Amino acid sequence: MATSEHSSTKPDLRSATEPKLATQNVLHVINGEYYAGAERVQDLLAQELVTHGIALHFACTKPRLFPEKRIFDGAPIYDLKMKSRLDFGAAKRLRNLIKKGDFSIVHAHTPRTLFLCRIALRGLSVPLVYHVHSPAGQDSTHQFKNWINAKIEKWALKRADLLIGVSESLTKRYQRIVGPTKTVRLISNGVPTSERRVTGPSKGKPWLLGSVALIRPRKGIEILLKAQRLLLDRQFPVELRVVGPFETDEYEAEIKNLVRELSLNEKVSWAGFQRDVASEMKKFDLFVLPSLFGEGLPMVILEAMALGLPVISTEVEGIPEVISERIHGLLAEPSNANSLANAIEEVISEKLSWQTLSDNAYRQQRENFSHINMAEKLSAIYRHLLETNND
Repeated sequence: MATSEHSSTKPDLRSATEPKLATQNVLHVINGEYYAGAERVQDLLAQELVTHGIALHFACTKPRLFPEKRIFDGAPIYDLKMKSRLDFGAAKRLRNLIKKGDFSIVHAHTPRTLFLCRIALRGLSVPLVYHVHSPAGQDSTHQFKNWINAKIEKWALKRADLLIGVSESLTKRYQRIVGPTKTVRLISNGVPTSERRVTGPSKGKPWLLGSVALIRPRKGIEILLKAQRLLLDRQFPVELRVVGPFETDEYEAEIKNLVRELSLNEKVSWAGFQRDVASEMKKFDLFVLPSLFGEGLPMVILEAMALGLPVISTEVEGIPEVISERIHGLLAEPSNANSLANAIEEVISEKLSWQTLSDNAYRQQRENFSHINMAEKLSAIYRHLLETNND
């Protein structure tokens, strides 16, 4: 085999008696460079689909953090050794893996992996699913790179048998892109529910704002820092804790220079990557995600809600589908520090009840955004696709 398989000694977190015997092997082709929202979806699906008789395997173009940080170890991982975006040898290695692996379905998660799958599946009858986590044309602040990604994705979509959007707005966007000849199904992201909730802000102590992300320009951390400065100037005692790695060293230096310029050195802490995000979130009084663009349905928002943590975010893509204004949290204008500061102030000044927002957020996640429901819907799509392909 042209690929190599990663092994791990981490324990399987599921009961040995719970899963059914796997009857279908499905290959998920992913980047694997990071362990952020999309990778969390992939990890949870691998864990939960076993109970539906589906065994996931992963082929990674850049297996860096995903093999190391994933929670569920029951899915084999194969290294495609993709050296660059134009490494067509990776498509040949993927094709060999598909032909030898007895995979019923191939499932891509990024424009890069979709591109590889279209080439690798040429002449093969294996169905291809494409999972859209965010709009390819709005992935970064580099417009030419976004344009290239969107063009590559559109070309590769011609081979996809079915698309999955993680939010209603993203599903509608891609239905317009592919037209009526292809099906785009909605499967909202989901996370495990939690029985332990945050307890709320402590009287007499500064409010701790928290954010979790792969820290890159489209996440809007600059806007959050400026909003924090505005709140401090308004005499509201707020501190900030940021969880997650920076995408690049250059961006980290830029952001930390801004912290110094805003005189926030003593008011901001950086936790870096944390596998146990829930433990970090339990320290927060409010969860803030000031995204500028390019979101699908952020997993970190759902994880915050699973703990009963009120959310302050922005009116970007699928976020308003999970956060109803003044019910589960508040939504600010993207790129507007004053709007974000005003939204945070409504809660910390007690104009809005923290407890009511907490109760509503907790209920919303439990009822509508469970990882079990996410896996059930994907399992049904797989079964339908296989039945259709066998007719």
